[in-house]
Amino acid sequence: MAQARAASETALSPTKEQLQQALDRVKPGLPRIREFVGCVPAFGQPATTRLCSLTAEGRDFIQNLPFRLAGGRWEVVLERTGTPPEIDGACAPPDVAQTELRKLRGDAKLKVTGEVDDGAGTFTTERGVLRNKKGPYRLMCRYEVVAGSGKKDLVIAYVWHDGTHYSLDSDIEVWPDD
Repeated sequence: MAQARAASETALSPTKEQLQQALDRVKPGLPRIREFVGCVPAFGQPATTRLCSLTAEGRDFIQNLPFRLAGGRWEVVLERTGTPPEIDGACAPPDVAQTELRKLRGDAKLKVTGEVDDGAGTFTTERGVLRNKKGPYRLMCRYEVVAGSGKKDLVIAYVWHDGTHYSLDSDIEVWPDD
């Protein structure tokens, strides 16, 4: 899994036009892509697979679809039934999350000791204890951390990928590890 994650950071992200072409090859006449939010590496998939978030014209919800770079062009990943499989986004690896969290928390000794969901994340715009605040559409990832003081916490981080590197939003949530 670590190799797949490391390799995933070297694959490029597709453009909106490349995704539209991939969709048109599968089924011409589908609604056009209105908004292309971006892509993250796909959890448990080859390094060339991305889970891309987009909104189609005439629709108000964001859809996450898997695409794979094959033969120099992006293709929609489909199951034998002709539908896209349910695939999760891959969270930032612990070493990357640790570096980012150290910066965000101002704690050079903070250590990420584990991933709560084995490296899979959930897309969301909801933030806060009651999930009543809105933020940018990101992959929510949960990490077990030990602060420099020795205190154990659960950190909920909102992660994105720019095509080559992961980044964490500054609106992290820190929960005591009871």
